[in-house]
Amino acid sequence: MIFGGTTANYHRGVAQGWAWMLTALGIPYQLTRAKTWGKVMHQGIEHKDPKARSIEAARRLWPGQSLLRTPRCTTPDDGIAEALLLAEFGRRVKEATARAS
Repeated sequence: MIFGGTTANYHRGVAQGWAWMLTALGIPYQLTRAKTWGKVMHQGIEHKDPKARSIEAARRLWPGQSLLRTPRCTTPDDGIAEALLLAEFGRRVKEATARAS
């Protein structure tokens, strides 16, 4: 059985390419589902829209950080917010792993 179309398979291959590159360079990595890190990073935020939750969570953690893509933008970018949250999630996982060792 074939899952996904041409585009889905292309993106899956790109993702695997990054995994292979990180492995070849000896850089540790961990794949994490959006629901996993989102559940941790969106705690206490009531927005139904996941993009709005990410923006609110990033604003709470980094109140002085601009979430605008460019100086001319007027609305915060959920992609920037999610990148910050995912990096923070990774930092927390690494810290917890180091403490457990």
